[in-house]
Amino acid sequence: MMLTGKRMIWLYGILVAGLFALIAYAMTLDEADRLAMLAEEGWVETSSALLHFVCFAYVLIKGKFDFLKKYPYFVLFPLLFGMRELDFQKRFTEISIYKISYYLGPAMSWQAKVIGGLITLKIAVLGLWMIKRHYRQFWQGLKNRSVIAYGALVTISLACMARGVEKGKDLLGFAHESAVYIFAEAAEEIWELGFPIAMILTFAYYFHSRAQAGVDGEN
Repeated sequence: MMLTGKRMIWLYGILVAGLFALIAYAMTLDEADRLAMLAEEGWVETSSALLHFVCFAYVLIKGKFDFLKKYPYFVLFPLLFGMRELDFQKRFTEISIYKISYYLGPAMSWQAKVIGGLITLKIAVLGLWMIKRHYRQFWQGLKNRSVIAYGALVTISLACMARGVEKGKDLLGFAHESAVYIFAEAAEEIWELGFPIAMILTFAYYFHSRAQAGVDGEN
C-alpha cells in the first residue's frame, strides 16, 4: 500500500477517532467486563505491551544496525515502553526504580539503588539526547506540515495525555464509581494503547519515504 501524506493524515484521524470510540465503549460496560478490559494484565494493557515490542522489532529490522547506531533511542524506547507496560521496572523489587521512594526509602540495598540509578540515568540521557537532536526539526516540521512531525505530535500527545490522566485521576480524589473516574481509567489505558500504534504508523511512513527517496534522511 502506498503511504501517501494524505493517506497518513486519514490514518491518524481514524486512530484518534477509534480510540475515543473505544473509550466510549468501555464506559458502557459493567464493572466486571470493564475490569477484564482495563485492569492490570487485561487485554488492553497486554496489547499495548505487545505493540511496543512489535514496534521495536519493526524499527530494528527496517533500520538495521546503521539506524540503531545513528538513532539508538528510536530503537530502544519502544522496547523500554513495552517493558514498562508489563511493570518490568518492579518485577524484581517491590518498588519501581522510577519512584523516588526506591532511592530514599530503607527497603532497597545501596547496591540495588546504584544499579537502579544507573539504569534510570541512562534512559534519561537517551531521552535528552533525542530531544536535543530533534526538537528544532520537529517544530520546523510542524510549520512545514510534515507528516512525520504530525505523527510525532500524535504519538507524544497520546503518551502525555495517558500519563497526565494516570497521575491526575487519584490526585484529584474522584470517587472510583464516578463517571469522571471511569472515563479517566478508560482513557489512560486506551490512550496508552494508541501510543505504540501511532509510533508504528510514523515509523512505517518514515521508512517508506526513505525508501522512495533512496536516501538516509532524517525527515
